This record gives sequence, C-alpha cells and structure tokens, in this order.
Amino acid sequence: MTDLDLTRGLNPAEKDAMRQALAELAGQTGFAFDQVFDALAEGQSLLEALHLPKEVTDLLYAMAFARFNAGDVGTAQSLFLALTLIAPEIRDHWLGLGICLRRLQEYETAQSAFLKAEAIAPDDPAVLFHLTELTCQLRNWSVAQGYLNRFVALPETAARLRLIPEMRKLALAIEAQQQSQAKGRR
Repeated sequence: MTDLDLTRGLNPAEKDAMRQALAELAGQTGFAFDQVFDALAEGQSLLEALHLPKEVTDLLYAMAFARFNAGDVGTAQSLFLALTLIAPEIRDHWLGLGICLRRLQEYETAQSAFLKAEAIAPDDPAVLFHLTELTCQLRNWSVAQGYLNRFVALPETAARLRLIPEMRKLALAIEAQQQSQAKGRR
C-alpha cells in the first residue's frame, strides 16, 4: 500500500469523469486504464495496480545503480524516478533519486527526495547522512547540525558505523562554520 492518492483534490463528479474517460480509453486500447486508476485510488502502488512482480523493482534498481556507477547520472535519475512511481514506499528509491538530483545540482528537488526517504525511514543512518551532506552543501548549518545530532544519537549498527568517517568530515565542516560565525559576532 502507498499514500499516493490520485483522487486527492477531485470532487466526486471530477473523479467519475476521470474514471469514465479512462474506461473509454481502455475500450479503445484494450488496456484496463480504469482498473489501474481504481487500484491507485484505493491506495495500491503502481507496481501492485499493474500486477507487476516485485522482481521488476529489483531489476530497475540494479540498472539505476549500474548507470549511476557508470557515470550516466541522467539515465540513473530517470530509472530512480520510475522506481519512486512504481514503488514509492521504498527508501532506497528516494535516496537514489536524491543522490542523482544532487549530482545534477538540482538541490531543492534532491532535498525533497531525501525528505521523502526520511518520512519512510526517519532513523536511517544513510538518510541522515545524505540530508546532513546536502544541508552542508547548501550552507544551512543549523539544519545540518540537527541532522548530525540525530545521527549521533542513533544506536550503533553496521550501517551507522560505516558512515561515521564521512559524518566526521561533515561535523568538522559544521564546527568550523559555527566557529567562524561566532567570531563574526564578536
């Protein structure tokens, strides 16, 4: 299930009109657009509504990861975006999208993707790392400090321990900026 509600903001007449138009399109094309619409309106993910096997997301994720590692960030971004549409409840899809967007210097959209990942997994070390890194890059030092504090408070897990060296670098940058700001106030 997903929190995607395609009918949000539509009044009942608009919803019926949309469903009827999709039913007509289904009759013309042979594809059950209206049934997919109904499934999405009931809260199913696109993956569920299209009756796609879970392996589709695994394959797309592997492709997106491979494209990113090959330096084809634009294609990786498109694949991660598709993943967020067909399986929006998976944190890694939003993280991958955010990482691509940050690399493409689309910082506000990257932040939105990271915040969606945070909504799914608020205590995930990787999510907090990427949010800290982006907010440092955006020079939003107080927000970065907040993410850093949340990371430090997490229990020691393998995922957290792997990220400690990178978070230390960010902590030094935050501390240096805070010292610089304190000197400027004197």
